[in-house]
Amino acid sequence: MAIASGNRRNLRIRNLKAAFDRIEEGDFGYCIECDETIAEKRLEADPAPLLCVSCAAAEKRPLAVPGGDEEHGAAVLEAILQSAEAGRTVNLSGAGSDQS
Repeated sequence: MAIASGNRRNLRIRNLKAAFDRIEEGDFGYCIECDETIAEKRLEADPAPLLCVSCAAAEKRPLAVPGGDEEHGAAVLEAILQSAEAGRTVNLSGAGSDQS
């Protein structure tokens, strides 16, 4: 069970880093299939989706990354966007870890 949890955490970190890369490239918020914008509410819930709802449904891919939740996704998105606007990079190496 710990291995599966670690794998989910690593997947989440990779997906969030990819989201940050898309911000730097100017591609964040656009579907990689149809180039339409991804709904803002989806990105607030989870900043990592690559597909709009239509393309995700057509490909039967998950709409969100496992382990994401709306509050956490919105907080991560806000931090990424604020850092991008300020010209800073974001260290996501601790993202998704349980530090209670």
